[in-house]
Amino acid sequence: MKTAVKGIVGKTISGVIAARNDTGTGSPRYRVFLMFPDSTYYEFYCCTDDIHGAGGVGDGGLDEVMRMVTANKHSVNYSSFDVPKIKGSYAEKLERLAVRWDKNGNAPEFLLTKDWDRMVSLYWRSKHESECSFVLSEFIDANKAAVDEDAWHSVLCSRFRCNRTGDTYKLDNLSICVLCDRTWFGGGVCSCGGELVG
Repeated sequence: MKTAVKGIVGKTISGVIAARNDTGTGSPRYRVFLMFPDSTYYEFYCCTDDIHGAGGVGDGGLDEVMRMVTANKHSVNYSSFDVPKIKGSYAEKLERLAVRWDKNGNAPEFLLTKDWDRMVSLYWRSKHESECSFVLSEFIDANKAAVDEDAWHSVLCSRFRCNRTGDTYKLDNLSICVLCDRTWFGGGVCSCGGELVG
C-alpha cells in the first residue's frame, strides 16, 4: 500500500466517491475513491475493520468507478460531484452520439444499442426539451422508434428496488439515474450526483 500511495503524491483531488455494500454478502464492505482531473482514481477499501489501499492508480475516471460500483452492487452514499457537471456530461454524450449518427446518414447501427438507454434518453428529453438541438431531438426520436415495445412493456411491469427505501415498485413509478442507472422513488438527485429522470 505504501508504494502504491506514492503514485498519488502531487495529484489534485477533483472529487470523492464513497460506496458501501448493501447486499450483506461479499466484500469489500466500504470503498472510497479519490478522483483526479486526469481521469484517474485511487481506491481505499475496507473488508473488515482495516483500511487497505489499491495496488495502484486506476484509469477511466468517473465512468470506470461507477461501472465497478454498480457491477459489484454497491450503492453510493457520498459524492462530491455537483449536479450540473453530471447533467452536462450526459447531455454532451448524447449530443456527440447524435452528431455521429447524423454524419453517418442516420444509420441504425449508430443508435443506442439498449432499449433501457433509449428510454432513459427519452425521459431525459422530457425534462430538457428546450435544451435539445434539432439533431439531438431527431436522434432521440429515432431511438424511441427502435425500441422493442413488447419487451419494454415487460420491463415497465417488472419491479425494481428504490435505493432510498429498499421497497420495490413498478418501473413507471420510479425515476432512473442518467449516470449509474439506479432507480429511485421520487425525483431529485441520485446519491452519486446524477440527475433522476422518468
